[in-house]
Amino acid sequence: MASSLFRNGTNGILDKVDALRRMAGGNPDAMMQQMMRTNPQFAEFVNANRGKTPDQIASDYGIDIGLLRKYM
Repeated sequence: MASSLFRNGTNGILDKVDALRRMAGGNPDAMMQQMMRTNPQFAEFVNANRGKTPDQIASDYGIDIGLLRKYM
């Protein structure tokens, strides 16, 4: 099941990320700000997890961080 953070599933999100990257001119901070302005669910996720480590976030959402790191 696709995450509710990414409304159109995986194919749609990859296109959106690529478009945001182009709009932000390769600036990750600008890309994050644009994503937060255009996707309220993403903004809520970011704000709810501000100050947490990736390990804490993964644990909160039931994600196996070791498995995730294996594929990165």
